[in-house]
Amino acid sequence: MTSSGESSGEKGLRIDAAREKDTWTIRLSGELDLGNSEQLDAALLEAEASDATRILLDVDELRFIDSTGLRVILRATRRAERTGDRLRVTRGKGYVADMFRLTALDRTIPFA
Repeated sequence: MTSSGESSGEKGLRIDAAREKDTWTIRLSGELDLGNSEQLDAALLEAEASDATRILLDVDELRFIDSTGLRVILRATRRAERTGDRLRVTRGKGYVADMFRLTALDRTIPFA
């Protein structure tokens, strides 16, 4: 299992990535926005380049997400559809779950 953490932005985003057996898990906490969404994109691309059979994006500890963060997740979902459909996303809580519903992404994103 490998792990890494990164913080960015004024409010901060923490990205913890770990691989255990065939699952690559990316856990987010804090706030995902324009200032740090590229870090999530890089973490997702790294996971997609691996031979893991499943990629789990855990957003349960994310407090905030803006349209840029939603777009990164949607792009990763579309890439996954073309390359083996390995990506699953947790539903999130509070504001993040509301944003998935308000943007109708809860009908598009493959939830775990």
